[in-house]
Amino acid sequence: MGFGKQRKSAAKTRIGDIGLSENDVFHYLFDFGDDWWHRIRVQNIDETNSKKKHLKLIKSVGESPLQYPDYDEEDEE
Repeated sequence: MGFGKQRKSAAKTRIGDIGLSENDVFHYLFDFGDDWWHRIRVQNIDETNSKKKHLKLIKSVGESPLQYPDYDEEDEE
């Protein structure tokens, strides 16, 4: 449509298909309502023949908020 590169569906794209290299940084939006942006740096890439679908979390910064907090408790305060 003349707006630049065609975007791919996140539901159909696998992480290994996007051409990341070690030390590359990418961002993704987890929750459109709360705008939870994540910044991820690729530490290393290991080839495997495994069919398992998993990633290893190396580091997390800060406290993880509840995804679905109990709003009724907040309303009572």
